[in-house]
Amino acid sequence: MLTLYITRHGETEWNIQKRMQGHKDSPLTEKGRKQAQALGNYLKNIPFEKVFVSDSNRAYETACTIMEERDVPIIKEVRLREMNIGIWEGSTFEEVERLDPIESYHFWHEPHLYKPQGGESFFNTRDRAYSFIQELIEQHQEGNILLVTHTITLKHIMSLWDEREVAELWNEPFVSQTSLSIVELEEGRGTIKAYAETPHLE
Repeated sequence: MLTLYITRHGETEWNIQKRMQGHKDSPLTEKGRKQAQALGNYLKNIPFEKVFVSDSNRAYETACTIMEERDVPIIKEVRLREMNIGIWEGSTFEEVERLDPIESYHFWHEPHLYKPQGGESFFNTRDRAYSFIQELIEQHQEGNILLVTHTITLKHIMSLWDEREVAELWNEPFVSQTSLSIVELEEGRGTIKAYAETPHLE
């Protein structure tokens, strides 16, 4: 059996400032590093084969903190990046709403209607996330693998098994920083064992 442990990066400076990150980046806060340490401690007895991580620094730092001194390969994977949100990246949520109220509404409430402003659509992001997961499953039939990624990408990955449409992407559960999702895969079938849970932070 193959088991995927999937998490979001820890809290960042731009998370606090309520800025859109996407492909742009900001460093983890002290709280973000502590969140990653707590998850690492929670998972300390899981023998991971590999870690696949978005090549964004916030995700890579999270992965390294979770693994600490463990001798486990940490592999950067561009398809695990967050959705590219184009000209909005670095702007606050309020600035984006003032700049483009219609597309801002679509982004948060009707993602299937969102038209990117120089970046990716939700469908584009879903397709690259799916391609990575399908490749991963073909190459690994057993063991434990950790994925460190971002909110939208993580929700798309989970939609492979909860059959969520893009229009429903923002429905609960909320994916908080370093929340943990677990999927068990056997004979081509996936079973969600946890979705965005935070026992390590409670």
